[in-house]
Amino acid sequence: MELNLKEGFTTCVIGDMHFKETYGHAASFSDRRVTERAGIELSVAEAARACDLVVILGDMFDHRSNPSSALFSATAFLESLGSYPEIVILGGNHDTYADGSGALDYIRALSGKKWHVVSGKPETSVAGGRTLHFVPYMRCGSGQDTRALADEIVTGVAEGCDMLFTHHSVSGTAMANGTTDMLKGEPVLPREIVSEKSKLSFHGHIHRPGTYGNVIVAGSIMSEEAGDDTPKKVFVVDGTAVSEVTLPGRAMRRVKAETVKEAMEGIGDADFYRIVVTVPPTDAEIAALPANVEVSCVSAASRERTESADDGPISINPTELLTEYAEKKGVDKERIINGWNEIDKS
Repeated sequence: MELNLKEGFTTCVIGDMHFKETYGHAASFSDRRVTERAGIELSVAEAARACDLVVILGDMFDHRSNPSSALFSATAFLESLGSYPEIVILGGNHDTYADGSGALDYIRALSGKKWHVVSGKPETSVAGGRTLHFVPYMRCGSGQDTRALADEIVTGVAEGCDMLFTHHSVSGTAMANGTTDMLKGEPVLPREIVSEKSKLSFHGHIHRPGTYGNVIVAGSIMSEEAGDDTPKKVFVVDGTAVSEVTLPGRAMRRVKAETVKEAMEGIGDADFYRIVVTVPPTDAEIAALPANVEVSCVSAASRERTESADDGPISINPTELLTEYAEKKGVDKERIINGWNEIDKS
């Protein structure tokens, strides 16, 4: 991949954008979060337009096949960045298949744009006196385990890499409900080796942003799941200096309490709240809840387990579900998991 960049170029790094038709908990707000999303995209675009290189770290789309409204919004966003910056878009687990095809195909097919798609396999570019390595989301080959794939990915990072960009989780980094060390069924890159292989690295896929020395998890640009209450950011690299641009947008908060009355103390109308109580709410309490508040009732003993299971696709993965199914049915776990991997690659 050829990038037309001069020495001293600046880079804007953008996490998961997840363009889609309707955003999480949209029904809880009168404008269905349309105004909020527009403000977020505007802030991202303002940061990106000031840079020479823009890197979108995967999952630009929420699906591999998308409605026209999502395609229009994503294209309008790219157009809003103008004709100056080079733009690199990584394929993510949501929007590409194992062979790299999927939602980004139309972008790859466009001519006359400085829009570059990296999907299916990693690519390296030497531009502006710096070595850049791009890794889209990679899936295991037949018979390959996730650790072997993670090792393959980090081993393949170009020697003397100045900046590494991936759509993969990195070990020992935070998620909404724990750390990436909990993840199974997908490659998790070893943070210590990533730190050694590249002077600076940025990673998409995990939605909670965080900085761990020279390893930076970019997160997503918009909160959509309960418990995702960390401020969203984009990152600007100028030489060796990294600065953060905090984005507008609602937090998706989770509140634990014994009763609805206790949980509602201090709750406002700007953010979304999921309150988890142990005392069943009355019909009157449920009817009185504002639109931006949901309530669920669980026993005190099962609350932690219930909340963990409610954190969305990151915390519930196919391998764990298939393993549990195989154990209950007394069937060969490996055959079921290998079959799923073959389906996921197609």
